This record gives sequence, structure tokens and C-alpha cells, in this order.
Amino acid sequence: MRVQCPNCKKIDFYTTDKFDSEKRPNGSMVRCTLPYMIDWLLTAGTSVSEMTCPRCAYPLAVKGRLVLIEDDNAIELTSLHQSLDVNIDSEVIGEVYGN
Repeated sequence: MRVQCPNCKKIDFYTTDKFDSEKRPNGSMVRCTLPYMIDWLLTAGTSVSEMTCPRCAYPLAVKGRLVLIEDDNAIELTSLHQSLDVNIDSEVIGEVYGN
């Protein structure tokens, strides 16, 4: 899946096979698509707070969420929503999934 910046809406990352929506995102879960190399920053040791958009420097995972693009639809997935005690509103989910 492609990862979209929540601020500038650019898509410069994609998820790797290590991505798990049930776990807190870290740098090993995404790879950059830009021609210059920043993947050295994207390791398991790269915390979610260090994951920023290279174009606008905005955090990629606001409140532990990555905005993922799949089949031309934006899907906002949350990780750790249960441990963060975040209530997920079914109406909001319907809007995100287009239901």
C-alpha cells in the first residue's frame, strides 16, 4: 500500500512486508519512492515520531496513524487504537471506506 502525507498529500512511501496495522508504526514498515536515498532513516529503530514527510517535514503518522492508499481509495488505519483508548466511530469508518 502507498503512504500519503496527511499534510501535503504527496505519496512518497509504500508499506513493506513488515507493516502491521495492529502495531505501532516504525521506519522498517515503510520505504521511500523518491530518487534520493532516505531509506537509511527507515529502520526498526526509527520511531513513529521521527517518520516525517521529506517534502513538508510533517509527521507521516499523526496519533499513530498512517494514511494508506489502496485501489485509489484513501484508507486511514490506526495502530494501537485499543491501547490508546481511541473510540472508533462507525460513521467515520463508513466515510473513510465510502460506505
